[in-house]
Amino acid sequence: MSNRSIGIVLSIIIAVTIFAIYFFINDFQQKKVDPDEIIPAGSVIVLKVNNPGNLLEELSEDNLLWKSLDSTNLIYRGLANFSYIDSVLRLQTDLREQILNNPFYLAVVVDSSGHIQTLFIQEAKNKITLDHIQSFINEHFKVVSLEKPQENTLLIKMTTGDSLFVRLDKGVLTASDRIDPLTGEQGSGLSAGITIDPERLSSFLKNSPNKTDARLLINYKGLGQMQSLMSDEKGEALLQLMSSFAGWTEADIKMKKDEILFSGFSSVDSGTFLSRFRGQIPLPNKVTNIIPFNTAFLFNQCFSDFRSYADQNISPTYETLVDHIGNEVALINNANNESEFKNANYSVIQLSRGNESQKVFEAYGRLTGSQIKEKQGSFAIGKINDQKLLSQLFGDIFSEITGNWFTFIEDYIVFSNSKESLINFIRFYDTGKTLDLNENFKIFSDNISTKSNVLIYCQPDAIIPYTSHFVNKAIAEKISRHKENINDIQGIAIQFSATDDLFYSSFYVKHNKIKKAENLALWKVQLDDEVIGKPTLVWDHNSNNYNIVAFDNLANMYLINAHGQVQWKKRIDDQPLSDIYEVDFYKNGKVQYLFNTKDFLYIIDKNGNFVESYPIKISPSATNGLSLFDYKNNRDYRLLIAQADKKVYNYNIGGDQVKGWNKTKTKDIVTEEITRIVAGNKDYFIITDISNNVTIVNRRGNERIKLQDHFKKARHSSYYENQTNSKGIIITTDEEGKLVYISSSGALQYTEFEKFSPQHYFLYKDFKGNGVNEFIFLDGRELKVYDRFKKVLFSYEFSSQIKEEPVIFSLGRKTKALGVVSSEEKTIYLFDQNGNTIINKGIVGQTPFTVGSVNNNDELNLITASGNVLFNYRIK
Repeated sequence: MSNRSIGIVLSIIIAVTIFAIYFFINDFQQKKVDPDEIIPAGSVIVLKVNNPGNLLEELSEDNLLWKSLDSTNLIYRGLANFSYIDSVLRLQTDLREQILNNPFYLAVVVDSSGHIQTLFIQEAKNKITLDHIQSFINEHFKVVSLEKPQENTLLIKMTTGDSLFVRLDKGVLTASDRIDPLTGEQGSGLSAGITIDPERLSSFLKNSPNKTDARLLINYKGLGQMQSLMSDEKGEALLQLMSSFAGWTEADIKMKKDEILFSGFSSVDSGTFLSRFRGQIPLPNKVTNIIPFNTAFLFNQCFSDFRSYADQNISPTYETLVDHIGNEVALINNANNESEFKNANYSVIQLSRGNESQKVFEAYGRLTGSQIKEKQGSFAIGKINDQKLLSQLFGDIFSEITGNWFTFIEDYIVFSNSKESLINFIRFYDTGKTLDLNENFKIFSDNISTKSNVLIYCQPDAIIPYTSHFVNKAIAEKISRHKENINDIQGIAIQFSATDDLFYSSFYVKHNKIKKAENLALWKVQLDDEVIGKPTLVWDHNSNNYNIVAFDNLANMYLINAHGQVQWKKRIDDQPLSDIYEVDFYKNGKVQYLFNTKDFLYIIDKNGNFVESYPIKISPSATNGLSLFDYKNNRDYRLLIAQADKKVYNYNIGGDQVKGWNKTKTKDIVTEEITRIVAGNKDYFIITDISNNVTIVNRRGNERIKLQDHFKKARHSSYYENQTNSKGIIITTDEEGKLVYISSSGALQYTEFEKFSPQHYFLYKDFKGNGVNEFIFLDGRELKVYDRFKKVLFSYEFSSQIKEEPVIFSLGRKTKALGVVSSEEKTIYLFDQNGNTIINKGIVGQTPFTVGSVNNNDELNLITASGNVLFNYRIK
């Protein structure tokens, strides 16, 4: 539809569709309504705009929420054309007075087939005629044709094929895309049983203060009839909840530059959700002090007396628990996508009697046959074998949580579907990363009430990935298409608080294009330039904890202490080629840091000073990072470096060449570090050049294994000692992803799991912690973990290409984690041994990372960087 073809009518109804845009992303004005007289009694939503001209002018000038709408949206295009329409209306005084200065109404009605129809209605106070309107449209807008199919009715056919009927009859101007709503010929078209009380509708139409921009009436029962919006089981369940939530809500709407505020009252018909809160005093929402800082959705209920609430419909089976439930019951979710949705659901319930209440829930768990009692740090973990526990206590909205793993945090009990997700929750709390400390939430929450009976809060951009869990595929896809616009909405909050007869109701939307980056960092340090390579934890023999060594793009080397303070900065000649190795140069228990660049060997002490004779010139230049070996752990170090003359050199810690080493000659340049594998009490040093020629030598540099065939090793695949079978002593992968076994005789054998690209990463590690190595492939966006029988233990698909090697590290004596850096997303994903994401949001990182205990205690830290900022995350 062209900008000008929508003309007068669309320019007026722009403002009234805000509710639809932000809740359904659906152009309601294209699905018109079957009216009943002027305002149909069967309306689901009625909206009155007091002064259309003023509101449209405010929106078009500086409203950030409105400007965030997609420019392809029909309504947005109408608004964008408002200045043109306003200019031509100034030439038509009667029409301008009629269209822009008179209040108008939009009624949303559901017909008997469940389809949404909308009807624009405005009282025609001025002496205008249909001929007047027809002449105006002909003169200023491009349309296909204008017809009069019936008396008092004008049919406008748009260039896009759309049609708009405009009727002027008995002092009322109406518009729709169908003719029957305008003529009252719909017959039994309205859905039965959803009519608004006539007195309520009349009161709403008459009592709309001029100081507000608009006034909204919602008839909840009618929402359940919107089958054309959500036509599958997911949508029906949501609509059923909406239709039984309350009787109606009547609210004033105020538009600000970056906010929309609704405030009013709701009725609570018998049997509705809100009716159960009658007599309950609104209380503070304290659960934000407990739940994770990356909570995307929160549904919190507050009770002054849970017993009186529960007595309405709680089964006698749960009587023993009722008196131990306190003032708050919350449902939250912090999933990153739909596949994580179920395990990212948590119920957080305040307990009324402290330790006594804890013992009651533990006893109930034993009563259900659960004997599970574990510890996660200082937190006890248990399980209740009753899948209906939460839904029976608190309603069907809690039915997604059936696993009922639980722990106690302060005076709350937290339930989840799995032990792993519960541990994730504990880690957020234990590291102090709770919602109340989220900077974006703190800004947002300044504008919502601290007390309520029901609080619904969400971050729209965070819940987009799993909207398909609630609505049908078509609606989910439509929401996803608008995600760039929704990302600018900082938050949405809806609150209901009981008063004497009605419930005070408020709705708040906040726009904020600039959001503060949230993460789990204990501290962060800004360096002079972009951080290069992997930060390294190094031992501090004075403080008995660890410092961090990092390098930036300007070839500055930094030593940062455990508190995030830069101890010193030192410029070196170039970027390091190797890892940073700890050595004891003087054999006196003091640690120095060894590495090489292309042209120099460096050893630097903890004060930033070079040790004697260092730096040492490498000639010819090094082509790879050095590999350090201490065969007998007696600090008699050996440094193996490939150099530009295609030879591998062996140096001692003083920088002298080791006697007896045969300088291994390679066919091409070597850029990979040299790998040492010990098998059968023999050393195997594996050297791979850039042409995929593999040389395997002993400690003297003499050939130990001569390969009987040539293979092309995958660039990102390492060598490992084979511990799975007897096919060979060494295992790696080729460019097709096949496992390559190298025997002591040089024979090669192959096994294929599936095809992978030449750029895949391959790890051969005991990830499950059972003494058996798994086969881990990361190729592009896909991570797959196989057992020795080629069974996929778990897989995960990232949203962008992964360009860093995954890392396996220990979280405890038997617990391991797999970390993956997504440089494009600037995020680090952590997976547990079952493939569950331990932490999938909040860890900002672009570089390879290192894991260890910075303070040399029970805590576990992850050190990484993004841009020129180095982060220290506490993950345990």
